[in-house]
Amino acid sequence: MANPSLSGYIEQSTLDELQEEWQSKGYHVERHQKVNGHTVDLVATRGDETIVVEVATAESLRRRRRDLTSVANYVRTLPNTTFRLVVANPPKRKSIEIDGLEEALLQYMTENTVSDLDRLSTHTYIELVHGVDVDNVAIGHGLIHASGTAVVNVRLEYRYASDFKHEDGFITSESFPVGFAVTLPATLNYSHIDVEKLEVDTSSFDE
Repeated sequence: MANPSLSGYIEQSTLDELQEEWQSKGYHVERHQKVNGHTVDLVATRGDETIVVEVATAESLRRRRRDLTSVANYVRTLPNTTFRLVVANPPKRKSIEIDGLEEALLQYMTENTVSDLDRLSTHTYIELVHGVDVDNVAIGHGLIHASGTAVVNVRLEYRYASDFKHEDGFITSESFPVGFAVTLPATLNYSHIDVEKLEVDTSSFDE
Protein backbone atom coordinates (compact mmCIF):
# COMPACT_ATOMS: atom_id res chain seq x y z
CA MET A 1 0.00 0.00 0.00
CA ALA A 2 1.38 3.41 -0.93
CA ASN A 3 2.36 5.72 1.89
CA PRO A 4 -0.22 8.54 1.90
CA SER A 5 2.18 10.98 3.56
CA LEU A 6 4.10 13.70 1.77
CA SER A 7 7.27 11.68 2.31
CA GLY A 8 5.70 8.68 0.56
CA TYR A 9 4.47 10.82 -2.31
CA ILE A 10 7.93 12.31 -2.87
CA GLU A 11 9.52 8.85 -2.84
CA GLN A 12 7.03 7.47 -5.36
CA SER A 13 7.49 10.45 -7.67
CA THR A 14 11.27 10.04 -7.51
CA LEU A 15 10.95 6.32 -8.24
CA ASP A 16 8.88 7.08 -11.34
CA GLU A 17 11.59 9.45 -12.58
CA LEU A 18 14.37 6.95 -11.83
CA GLN A 19 12.55 4.12 -13.59
CA GLU A 20 12.11 6.25 -16.69
CA GLU A 21 15.77 7.33 -16.57
CA TRP A 22 17.18 3.80 -16.20
CA GLN A 23 14.89 2.41 -18.89
CA SER A 24 16.04 5.15 -21.28
CA LYS A 25 19.60 3.89 -20.67
CA GLY A 26 18.62 0.38 -21.72
CA TYR A 27 18.12 -1.19 -18.31
CA HIS A 28 15.35 -3.62 -17.45
CA VAL A 29 13.70 -2.14 -14.37
CA GLU A 30 11.58 -3.86 -11.75
CA ARG A 31 10.02 -2.25 -8.70
CA HIS A 32 9.58 -3.60 -5.17
CA GLN A 33 11.76 -6.69 -5.49
CA LYS A 34 12.90 -8.92 -2.63
CA VAL A 35 16.59 -8.74 -1.77
CA ASN A 36 17.81 -10.77 1.21
CA GLY A 37 14.38 -10.62 2.83
CA HIS A 38 13.92 -6.89 2.25
CA THR A 39 11.69 -5.29 -0.36
CA VAL A 40 13.82 -2.80 -2.28
CA ASP A 41 12.43 0.06 -4.31
CA LEU A 42 14.00 -0.64 -7.68
CA VAL A 43 16.28 -3.15 -9.37
CA ALA A 44 17.81 -2.25 -12.73
CA THR A 45 19.63 -4.85 -14.83
CA ARG A 46 21.54 -4.62 -18.10
CA GLY A 47 23.59 -7.59 -19.25
CA ASP A 48 25.45 -8.91 -16.22
CA GLU A 49 25.21 -5.58 -14.37
CA THR A 50 22.67 -5.09 -11.58
CA ILE A 51 21.90 -1.89 -9.68
CA VAL A 52 19.80 -1.98 -6.52
CA VAL A 53 18.20 1.37 -5.73
CA GLU A 54 16.51 2.55 -2.57
CA VAL A 55 14.79 5.95 -2.35
CA ALA A 56 14.28 7.78 0.93
CA THR A 57 13.51 11.26 2.15
CA ALA A 58 15.30 12.80 5.12
CA GLU A 59 12.26 11.85 7.20
CA SER A 60 12.06 8.20 6.12
CA LEU A 61 15.84 7.79 6.15
CA ARG A 62 15.84 8.04 9.93
CA ARG A 63 13.21 5.30 10.19
CA ARG A 64 14.75 2.99 7.61
CA ARG A 65 18.45 3.44 8.34
CA ARG A 66 18.93 -0.06 9.81
CA ASP A 67 17.17 -1.85 6.92
CA LEU A 68 18.98 0.25 4.32
CA THR A 69 22.34 -0.54 5.90
CA SER A 70 21.49 -4.26 5.90
CA VAL A 71 20.55 -4.19 2.21
CA ALA A 72 23.64 -2.19 1.26
CA ASN A 73 25.97 -4.57 3.10
CA TYR A 74 24.36 -7.61 1.46
CA VAL A 75 24.43 -6.12 -2.06
CA ARG A 76 28.16 -5.45 -1.73
CA THR A 77 28.73 -9.21 -1.46
CA LEU A 78 27.05 -9.88 -4.82
CA PRO A 79 29.07 -9.97 -8.06
CA ASN A 80 28.50 -7.16 -10.59
CA THR A 81 25.92 -5.58 -8.28
CA THR A 82 25.97 -2.08 -6.82
CA PHE A 83 23.75 -0.35 -4.28
CA ARG A 84 22.57 3.20 -4.66
CA LEU A 85 20.69 5.26 -2.11
CA VAL A 86 18.81 8.23 -3.56
CA VAL A 87 17.73 10.87 -1.05
CA ALA A 88 14.68 12.67 -2.43
CA ASN A 89 13.92 16.18 -1.25
CA PRO A 90 10.59 17.99 -1.54
CA PRO A 91 10.45 20.65 -4.25
CA LYS A 92 11.36 24.09 -3.03
CA ARG A 93 8.44 26.40 -2.62
CA LYS A 94 8.57 29.22 -5.11
CA SER A 95 8.44 32.57 -3.41
CA ILE A 96 6.32 35.45 -4.67
CA GLU A 97 7.92 38.86 -4.39
CA ILE A 98 6.17 42.21 -4.81
CA ASP A 99 8.57 45.12 -4.87
CA GLY A 100 7.81 47.74 -2.25
CA LEU A 101 5.20 45.71 -0.38
CA GLU A 102 7.06 45.87 2.93
CA GLU A 103 7.33 49.64 2.64
CA ALA A 104 3.64 49.93 1.71
CA LEU A 105 2.58 47.91 4.75
CA LEU A 106 4.90 49.93 6.97
CA GLN A 107 3.43 53.20 5.65
CA TYR A 108 -0.12 51.99 6.19
CA MET A 109 0.54 50.78 9.74
CA THR A 110 2.36 54.01 10.57
CA GLU A 111 -0.42 56.24 9.28
CA ASN A 112 -3.33 54.20 10.64
CA THR A 113 -4.00 53.06 14.18
CA VAL A 114 -3.66 49.31 14.56
CA SER A 115 -5.78 48.59 17.61
CA ASP A 116 -4.09 45.25 18.39
CA LEU A 117 -0.79 47.11 18.78
CA ASP A 118 -2.07 50.38 20.15
CA ARG A 119 -3.49 48.70 23.25
CA LEU A 120 -0.11 47.28 24.25
CA SER A 121 1.38 50.51 25.58
CA THR A 122 0.72 54.18 26.18
CA HIS A 123 2.72 55.00 23.03
CA THR A 124 3.21 52.38 20.30
CA TYR A 125 5.53 53.14 17.37
CA ILE A 126 5.77 50.99 14.23
CA GLU A 127 9.45 50.66 13.38
CA LEU A 128 9.77 48.02 10.67
CA VAL A 129 7.81 45.53 8.58
CA HIS A 130 9.87 42.64 7.22
CA GLY A 131 9.75 38.94 6.39
CA VAL A 132 6.85 39.40 3.97
CA ASP A 133 5.71 36.03 2.61
CA VAL A 134 3.06 36.29 -0.11
CA ASP A 135 1.10 33.05 -0.42
CA ASN A 136 -1.60 34.19 -2.83
CA VAL A 137 -1.66 36.82 -5.56
CA ALA A 138 -4.04 37.77 -8.36
CA ILE A 139 -3.60 40.50 -10.96
CA GLY A 140 -6.41 42.11 -12.93
CA HIS A 141 -7.89 45.43 -13.99
CA GLY A 142 -4.68 47.26 -13.11
CA LEU A 143 -4.66 45.97 -9.53
CA ILE A 144 -2.67 43.45 -7.53
CA HIS A 145 -4.57 41.48 -4.88
CA ALA A 146 -2.14 39.86 -2.45
CA SER A 147 -2.36 38.04 0.86
CA GLY A 148 0.20 36.51 3.16
CA THR A 149 2.15 37.04 6.35
CA ALA A 150 4.83 39.38 7.65
CA VAL A 151 6.55 40.45 10.84
CA VAL A 152 6.18 43.89 12.42
CA ASN A 153 8.70 45.38 14.83
CA VAL A 154 7.30 47.90 17.31
CA ARG A 155 8.63 50.14 20.06
CA LEU A 156 6.45 50.19 23.15
CA GLU A 157 6.71 53.14 25.49
CA TYR A 158 5.06 53.21 28.89
CA ARG A 159 5.05 56.81 30.06
CA TYR A 160 2.80 59.83 30.43
CA ALA A 161 3.26 63.57 29.95
CA SER A 162 5.17 64.02 33.20
CA ASP A 163 7.44 61.09 32.32
CA PHE A 164 8.47 62.72 29.02
CA LYS A 165 9.48 65.88 30.89
CA HIS A 166 11.72 63.96 33.25
CA GLU A 167 12.70 61.27 30.71
CA ASP A 168 11.14 58.64 32.92
CA GLY A 169 9.07 55.61 32.01
CA PHE A 170 9.82 52.27 30.39
CA ILE A 171 10.63 51.48 26.73
CA THR A 172 10.85 48.06 25.07
CA SER A 173 10.78 46.53 21.58
CA GLU A 174 8.71 43.58 20.38
CA SER A 175 8.04 41.68 17.14
CA PHE A 176 4.70 40.16 16.12
CA PRO A 177 3.45 38.11 13.16
CA VAL A 178 0.96 39.80 10.85
CA GLY A 179 -1.60 38.35 8.46
CA PHE A 180 -2.63 40.63 5.62
CA ALA A 181 -4.75 40.91 2.50
CA VAL A 182 -4.26 44.05 0.41
CA THR A 183 -5.03 45.53 -2.99
CA LEU A 184 -2.29 47.53 -4.70
CA PRO A 185 -2.07 49.41 -7.99
CA ALA A 186 -0.23 47.36 -10.60
CA THR A 187 1.80 50.49 -11.41
CA LEU A 188 3.67 49.82 -8.12
CA ASN A 189 2.78 53.32 -6.94
CA TYR A 190 1.86 52.52 -3.37
CA SER A 191 0.87 55.98 -2.17
CA HIS A 192 -2.48 54.37 -1.39
CA ILE A 193 -3.31 50.75 -0.70
CA ASP A 194 -6.59 49.14 0.23
CA VAL A 195 -6.29 46.83 3.21
CA GLU A 196 -8.95 44.14 3.42
CA LYS A 197 -7.33 42.35 6.34
CA LEU A 198 -4.60 43.21 8.81
CA GLU A 199 -4.40 40.91 11.81
CA VAL A 200 -1.57 41.15 14.31
CA ASP A 201 -1.03 38.15 16.58
CA THR A 202 -0.02 39.58 19.94
CA SER A 203 -0.76 36.40 21.89
CA SER A 204 2.93 36.02 22.80
CA PHE A 205 2.82 39.40 24.53
CA ASP A 206 -0.16 38.40 26.65
CA GLU A 207 1.43 35.19 27.94
